[in-house]
Amino acid sequence: MDNVARHSLARRNAQQLAVLQLHVTIIASDSVLLDPLHVELLEAVDKSRSITAAAKQLKISYAFAWRLIADLETHFSEPLINAQRGGRAHGGSSLTETGREILDLYHKVRSGAAIAAEPFLMSLRARLK
Repeated sequence: MDNVARHSLARRNAQQLAVLQLHVTIIASDSVLLDPLHVELLEAVDKSRSITAAAKQLKISYAFAWRLIADLETHFSEPLINAQRGGRAHGGSSLTETGREILDLYHKVRSGAAIAAEPFLMSLRARLK
């Protein structure tokens, strides 16, 4: 196999291995409304039923997690999280119905964007080294 053929084969293999991801951030009035970190945090709270556990899972501080939640909730008319103080025995957090609806809507937006972007991502992938 000559050098040109090797280069062509290596390029094709790199293109096949390249996984392009589309990250969706929704902006409202020059402010981030929802982004992947907000979504990961809401999903982690929903799964763990704890802001502390969610923060640890995402490797962010508890204070930063609360700031993200507080910032997020300034954009919506209803709370996204029910949080009860009280520590391990009596505390806990869960998504409100609005929180679940917001997550569902975000995932629908992301899915629609991914479908629309797929041909363009394929063109980008074809141009990779």
